[in-house]
Amino acid sequence: MGYFKINLGDAQTDFRKEDAMELERIYVKKAFQNKQIGQKMLDEVIEMAVQRKMRYLWLGVWEKNTRAINFYLRNNFQHNGSHPYMVGRDLQTDKIMKLQLL
Repeated sequence: MGYFKINLGDAQTDFRKEDAMELERIYVKKAFQNKQIGQKMLDEVIEMAVQRKMRYLWLGVWEKNTRAINFYLRNNFQHNGSHPYMVGRDLQTDKIMKLQLL
């Protein structure tokens, strides 16, 4: 159906702050999309971050994934920079988005 992956401390890909948690991946199989599963997973991740007393939750999302960007914006994430990366010979960019918790 789907999964998420979080990173804490040195496992984070960019910020590596002790008071932050990275949501590295959140996926829902196509057959299960539009059933609020992604929202439930995100709510669980936010609760995990709050329980750990994190200041913020952050993630990178591909700049052309407007559906995901809009999902995060609806959940009060804000744009907070960008991160370029290579896929083969193709330069792509992730938007960095943060959700302030404390």
